[in-house]
Amino acid sequence: MKKVTFFSVSLIALCLFVITSITLIGSVQAAPLRDNPLIEGCIGACGEPFSTSYTVPKNGVYCFTTTDSSLCPNTGAEVKIYQNGELILKTDMTYGVFFKINAKKRDIITIEANLFGINSCIQCIWLGELYFQLEKLEKDL
Repeated sequence: MKKVTFFSVSLIALCLFVITSITLIGSVQAAPLRDNPLIEGCIGACGEPFSTSYTVPKNGVYCFTTTDSSLCPNTGAEVKIYQNGELILKTDMTYGVFFKINAKKRDIITIEANLFGINSCIQCIWLGELYFQLEKLEKDL
């Protein structure tokens, strides 16, 4: 009969935790604000990195949000948002983000998104994808 060691019990517990975490994470779901976003982007299997700028046509509140994700649990995503060249947001958007931007006519909003590795024992066959968009809110918050 084999002797069970602390190491083997710890390894089994870690694997069970990882499997449970994968099923709990699921995908990020957020309803799009409108049918025609100003900017739509995707990183992961659909391409990486992402960078674009948008010139605001009129004063208002603009919203950056993630809309769907199927990224492998060993991959994360980061977004940087600049307004007129000044960094206003740098955050991990792996599990979703909602960020509002008060912008004036002719402001330039720049969005940069990249992937990063997460140190885990999970290996995926497919990288997955993370989708995001910039919208103008119809009503200011």
